[in-house]
Amino acid sequence: MTIAATESNESARTISRLTITIILRILLFYVLSVLLMVAIVPWAEMQPGLSPFATALDRVGIPYAATTMNVIVLTAVCRASIRESMSRHACCSRWRATAVPCRLW
Repeated sequence: MTIAATESNESARTISRLTITIILRILLFYVLSVLLMVAIVPWAEMQPGLSPFATALDRVGIPYAATTMNVIVLTAVCRASIRESMSRHACCSRWRATAVPCRLW
């Protein structure tokens, strides 16, 4: 958000528009997805240790949808982990303000 505000001629307007779009995205993607999930799979049938989204997709009957969702989530977690570990090394210090010694082991 701050990069878009500094590059804009109307910083205050840009920040307010971005804030509104972030709130709408949270409502759209998080709140509505949870409401749809609970509408598809009753709350009492949720099982600990199983992905509620995968359970809902299985219940809907779309072939391979649950597996695809699990692969997408696993890929996102792996990418975040790799980026975090790379940002700790000096060879990738462009993501950090200060460089740290590059120790791989």
